[in-house]
Amino acid sequence: MAADNILQQVNDLNKKLEDAQNAQKDSEEAISKAASDISDTRESLKQIGDITTNALSKAKTLYDFAEELYKRAKDISKKNTENEINLDKAKINAENAGKSAKKATEDAKIMIRDLYDGISEQVQQKFNASDVAHTRAEDLLRRASNLATALTTSNKSLQKR
Repeated sequence: MAADNILQQVNDLNKKLEDAQNAQKDSEEAISKAASDISDTRESLKQIGDITTNALSKAKTLYDFAEELYKRAKDISKKNTENEINLDKAKINAENAGKSAKKATEDAKIMIRDLYDGISEQVQQKFNASDVAHTRAEDLLRRASNLATALTTSNKSLQKR
């Protein structure tokens, strides 16, 4: 019976040794797999770092481009404001010219009524000159209005961009 016990203990010990060897083999395989995973992870992290660096460079370039566009838009807005002011002045000048021409026309009509028939040719010439000036003033007013409309349309188009 003592020999059976010793044999049993030896068999148990061999079984434990075999289990330990299997566990050691499994550990070695796990360590090898972990080393491979670490290597793969390092490579992935390097690729991510390269992609991140590239993305940051592109983002900086895009930011610089957007900043330049902002500056251009600001300059265009300033020029547009100046153009609108100049256009308003041109409209006022055209309106004043129209009023002056109209007054000149009215004055000429009054002079024609007041003068003798012999002087009517001179008055008629002045009347024609003032009428031409009036027509020219109306043409200037029409052109200024067209310019204002075109400029406003252009401004709105630029602001939408």
